[in-house]
Amino acid sequence: MNKTKRNLDEKIKKYESSMKSIQDYFFHEYINEDNKIQIDINIYKGFDIFEPLSMGKQKDLNKEIYDFIDEKIHMIPHKYEICICFYNSNLTKKEEKEIKSIIEEHYYLILREKRINLRINTIKILSLTVIGVLLLSLYFILEIHSNKPVFMEFLSIAGSFALWEAVDFYLLERRGLEIERLDVGQVALSQIILK
Repeated sequence: MNKTKRNLDEKIKKYESSMKSIQDYFFHEYINEDNKIQIDINIYKGFDIFEPLSMGKQKDLNKEIYDFIDEKIHMIPHKYEICICFYNSNLTKKEEKEIKSIIEEHYYLILREKRINLRINTIKILSLTVIGVLLLSLYFILEIHSNKPVFMEFLSIAGSFALWEAVDFYLLERRGLEIERLDVGQVALSQIILK
């Protein structure tokens, strides 16, 4: 089993070394003449660009469009500006303006949600840090005078756990939230073209 894993690992490394660099891939597949990453969306005949159930002020684009954009954005480095280009749309100027507005509003709302999530994450980190420091401080103060080992162990474990959770929220969750925010912000700031 170990030999099989090693062989597979060697084959993967050989395959990776033979491939283009990720930057070359993006230049070949996505970079347009303005040095922006261009995401092309084909609006084929019969495709409903607008969500059929939405209307009026709540009119929205088809969920498949957002899913496609989100799938592409996930792998695009944040240093690039984005251009979203709809092909074969055959839309009126009013509909084009509406689409641009809907995309901007959609990603603006998600961006606001990510900002709120980051704020909640900060509150969790600070709260858990304060609780952990207080519990461990209480543990060290009472350790000298207490002869209740169960209570002292509880303080030690609870304080350590709170500090560990604060570190976990900072190192793992916060980084993910920041990446999600940058992805959404990249789309919110994108240029929309309809051809």
